[in-house]
Amino acid sequence: MSISRQLVVRRDGRRVLSFTLKEGACSIGRSPENDLVLPDTAVSPRHAEMRVEATAAVSLQHPTLQVETSAAILIDLDSEAGTFVAGERLLSQQPRTMEHGDVIAIGPYELQFRAVAQERADVVAVSDAPAAVIELDLPRETYEEPSGGPPRPASRYMRYLPVIFHDDDFLTRFLQLFESVWEPLEQRQNHIEIYLDAATCPADWLPWLASWFGVELEEHWPEARKRALLVRVIDVYRWRGTAYGLERVIEACVGARPRIEIAPDSPFVFRVAVRQPHRATPHFEHDLNTIIAAHKPAHAGYTLEILP
Repeated sequence: MSISRQLVVRRDGRRVLSFTLKEGACSIGRSPENDLVLPDTAVSPRHAEMRVEATAAVSLQHPTLQVETSAAILIDLDSEAGTFVAGERLLSQQPRTMEHGDVIAIGPYELQFRAVAQERADVVAVSDAPAAVIELDLPRETYEEPSGGPPRPASRYMRYLPVIFHDDDFLTRFLQLFESVWEPLEQRQNHIEIYLDAATCPADWLPWLASWFGVELEEHWPEARKRALLVRVIDVYRWRGTAYGLERVIEACVGARPRIEIAPDSPFVFRVAVRQPHRATPHFEHDLNTIIAAHKPAHAGYTLEILP
């Protein structure tokens, strides 16, 4: 027997898809470059990684049989919201061995890990656990293909050809050349909305999105600050030139809420007071002056006070 490992993905209690894990690393995250894409702002661009490591050996009890030992390992990749298994948050970069039935929580998604036994004539699947704990008679469930029928072709494009061509090794490898080029483009097209959302697009796309609104992003700004500004850019322009709008843009750009006052005797002067955050960058004061000058009314002046 061999073990087929799958992740059953659910959201709000409804099953979204079933993903079959192969040997090696499987990346999980929000961006389309991942093997398993979970499009939600609560999921980091590269959130976690699942590794299936398999080894083969000869059984001492049955020398003629091949023994397969393998493990599925989950690793959190410094995700912002965290990766949880059975309600316990994983430490970053610390591997966690998965067991059949474990539930992984990533943002609003629940990923149930399942190990499904598959019969093979020349293979016996075992684990490193004591013999009394080994459970070879696992539930026989199929999530992607019905039982029976031809084996799944190595190239996805083979499914569009008659069955008689599925055993043609040359044709399979020939189609894989085109698939290797078009598959990433198809995946990007299927998730194009991710690239047009400031909360989920790749980081190097942020300046391009900002150019749509005439917003200039400072290179030294952290990625989170750039995204926060672009997510609120419509409200920023709606209230531009007002004290409320100036508060919102300062809060989005520097992460600190300012206090803005207009003295009755000086109606054309904004008095802006901002409390300096604990982790303020060396460009904090420069950024504030640049933001205020760009978003204040053109006819008004301002004074800036940075509170300790």
